[in-house]
Amino acid sequence: MNDSIFSRVFVYRQRESNSPIENFLTEIFAFCLETDDKFRKDFFNELLKINILNYNIEISTQNEYSGYGRPDIELNFDKTSILFECKVEASERTNQLSDYASILINEKTKYTSKHIVFLTKYFEYKEFENSNVKLHLIRWFDVYKIINETHKDITLQLKQFLNENGMESIKNFTIQDMLAMKTIPETITKMDELLEMFKLEFKTKFGGYTKDSSRSTRLPDSLYINYVTLKYEKVSYWLLIGFFWWWDEEIPSVGLSIEIPKKKFETSDLIDILEEELKTNKGWEKSDDDLLYFSAMKPITEFISQDGDNIPAMKKYIDGELKTLYDLQKKYPKLFKI
Repeated sequence: MNDSIFSRVFVYRQRESNSPIENFLTEIFAFCLETDDKFRKDFFNELLKINILNYNIEISTQNEYSGYGRPDIELNFDKTSILFECKVEASERTNQLSDYASILINEKTKYTSKHIVFLTKYFEYKEFENSNVKLHLIRWFDVYKIINETHKDITLQLKQFLNENGMESIKNFTIQDMLAMKTIPETITKMDELLEMFKLEFKTKFGGYTKDSSRSTRLPDSLYINYVTLKYEKVSYWLLIGFFWWWDEEIPSVGLSIEIPKKKFETSDLIDILEEELKTNKGWEKSDDDLLYFSAMKPITEFISQDGDNIPAMKKYIDGELKTLYDLQKKYPKLFKI
């Protein structure tokens, strides 16, 4: 990494659909690790419990690994290889950490000490079982706390940036949180009622449905859903059904979304088919980043404003979008298979 910090963040200036803060923060943080020896030593000693000594350290960002994704930061020295995933508001994509473990195991064979650092704004519990890779769950406020006047000016600016973006401390409960707790059980019951209506159909059409208990585990991802794992030419992708508020929308939406690990389908015609048939012909929304989404959703407010019961109206809407998929499967028999 030899470019200035300004050049590194400039490439993110026109990323559509995503706030650049995650990418900006990643590049600034990586620059501080690279250029501030004292900060790097403190970070490794205090947060990772790794003694880095005076090794020649290689730091890079956004390295692409076909089929596995693009870790935010990669750091190699001596016999150690570390991959960083840096999150602010977003959460881990499906299988992201296990894909990073695969990178370390399959691509970093010359390193004997392998680590993943999952750096987040909010607490995220992760079950990670891999005896060959150590997972470190760290919060941005941990980074904030170790930065002090012995560090370089750029690192002190990182500390100020974390403060300006509300990542300087653990977030305490608020009155709004207390009021929300009173309505959570009833709201979840209503969401469960809608999702239960599709359990048998998903089992019949797609061979299954995730466990009811899995719905709440996706709340940190701004989702309350069930999903099925599908395959196209032996590569997995996912059909999601439920409630979504993952694009910083104030009002949650309800509907369907197809989640595709884009890099794994580079040589496939799946994306072209869905682009033509769903986006162009049926008006489904497309969101394009490391993961590709084709989505048919409506804000919940559209159903609340309708006459009659809104849960049946939501079901009718989803039924119509599922019929779109069933009709498409008739045209392309390899689609939506388990």
